[in-house]
Amino acid sequence: MPVKAKIRVEGRLAFVETELGQKAVVPVDSLCELLRRYRLEPTGYKPNCPSLEYTGVKLEVDEYAGAGEED
Repeated sequence: MPVKAKIRVEGRLAFVETELGQKAVVPVDSLCELLRRYRLEPTGYKPNCPSLEYTGVKLEVDEYAGAGEED
């Protein structure tokens, strides 16, 4: 579940504050990457990001079970 983040843009900097109280200042050019990487849902300012869909990588446990074990 994405965490909501309030975004305020001043010039070329974006000020981001999450609902959990975390804060960050990043260049506007890096804002989409920050939102994607930390699964943040923007509120207020809506950046022009191509896609903010969050896809997770699912590892199959059976695929790695017993790896490195010798019989």
